[in-house]
Amino acid sequence: MKEKKEEMLKKEALLAEIKEIIDSKGYLDIAKNKIIGVYGLGGAGGNILAELYKMGLKDMKNVETIAINTDERVLEKLKDVDKRVLIGKSITEHPRGANGNPDLALKMIKAAEESLEVLAKQHKIMILIAPSGGASGSELMIFLSKIGMELGNAVIAMPILPFTAEIGRRAMSNRVLKRLEATGAVVVPLDNESLVKDERLRNMSIDKAFGALNRIIFRKIKEIQDNTLDNIIEGIVEEMYRKLMESRMDFEDNDRMSPPPSSRIVVPVRAESSDSITASEDYGENLPSI
Repeated sequence: MKEKKEEMLKKEALLAEIKEIIDSKGYLDIAKNKIIGVYGLGGAGGNILAELYKMGLKDMKNVETIAINTDERVLEKLKDVDKRVLIGKSITEHPRGANGNPDLALKMIKAAEESLEVLAKQHKIMILIAPSGGASGSELMIFLSKIGMELGNAVIAMPILPFTAEIGRRAMSNRVLKRLEATGAVVVPLDNESLVKDERLRNMSIDKAFGALNRIIFRKIKEIQDNTLDNIIEGIVEEMYRKLMESRMDFEDNDRMSPPPSSRIVVPVRAESSDSITASEDYGENLPSI
């Protein structure tokens, strides 16, 4: 009777230690909070974000959608997002904000640096969507990539490349891509040219073709969200395993137990070959752990 009581006390003490570890690591808080921020930047980025929201982002656990723009009129029209953030109003009263001027856009973004950093601190994973041949969206993507990386977040930038016929925008896009890569973020370009080159997309109406592109983006975000939750569970299991081993309790199967995989957020970013969308290599191994 005494041995059973001692065994029960040991188990209760072990469970209390496991709970303390889980609480101290913040696993349960992470599971409840919206740790993935999906940012739609500039006019086109905001429009894509609104479509993704309707596709199912609104129902995803841990995901928050944020539209950021310098153009107040465009931002006011976006209803299907969690947050709308207007920046740079103190710099210019022009209703169209930067109005396609990259230098003015950057000035407006720098004026909102503190606010943007507060936003970035709310997420562990940042997914940034914007055209790479524009002004506000492109500059916001680069700026937020830098902030996110400095905070130790996992940052996935999804720049939308203009059509090759848009020569000026394409040249600007190439410069933006180089600056994005220099931030250290994972860069996953989405090329509008695929809408012309891919036979399946070429036979669609332009709205349906852009819809197909949006579905590819949605699938990537869903993969990241699922992978994140799986890793939280793995983290809990790993801590429990370690405590069980440290306790040296005489469980029958202890000798046959093998360590579970380490808890990490590995972000899947490789596009399937059927997507016909240019994508970067899988940089998951270089991303920070939670």
